[in-house]
Amino acid sequence: MNTSFTIKEILTLAWKKTKEHIAFLVLITLGFVIGTLLLDFLGKGTILSLVHIVFNCFAMFTFVRMGLRFIKGENFTFNDVIAVDWKSFGLYILGSLLFFIAYVVGFFLLIIPGIIAAIRLGFFGFIMLDEHLQPIPALKKSFEMTRNHFWKLLGFAFVVGLINFAGALLAGVGMLVTAPFSLLATSYMYDRIKSLPRTEIPVSTQAQ
Repeated sequence: MNTSFTIKEILTLAWKKTKEHIAFLVLITLGFVIGTLLLDFLGKGTILSLVHIVFNCFAMFTFVRMGLRFIKGENFTFNDVIAVDWKSFGLYILGSLLFFIAYVVGFFLLIIPGIIAAIRLGFFGFIMLDEHLQPIPALKKSFEMTRNHFWKLLGFAFVVGLINFAGALLAGVGMLVTAPFSLLATSYMYDRIKSLPRTEIPVSTQAQ
């Protein structure tokens, strides 16, 4: 088994897949952007804020599902966007909330712990949907599987951040490409790290 890989390799794989599905990815991303703008247009309030959060979670949930399909060589269509397992989505929202709490707590502990939490726990969504784990076991497994890869993942996050920054500079239009590209790159990074030898998480952590 090949136990070494580079950020360039991951980005190359993601760019190849992005080019294969560029029209689909741009339209999906544009749809979520329009949805966000419409929610912003409706104003502010507790209910709208909650709807906004759920909508953003749904966008990420969709891209995680899509990324998992693409790295397995499977297709993902517009029908798949709305063909949702709502129980899984509810658990994904819970996982996102727990991830956010861990990040905020870490951020207030002199910032660096927040960065560590974001990097080490960032694969929780992929693990939940790929291995059908509950939120807490998925967060634990993400922390475990990234144990020896923090610096590479930090470098990856920095490069991806620069790519999205460049996309934002193009009147924001470039983000229609860089945003889905970044998420696909994260999918490939997850898949590569998942395939590396590591201490296994006990089977008892799987969702019943």
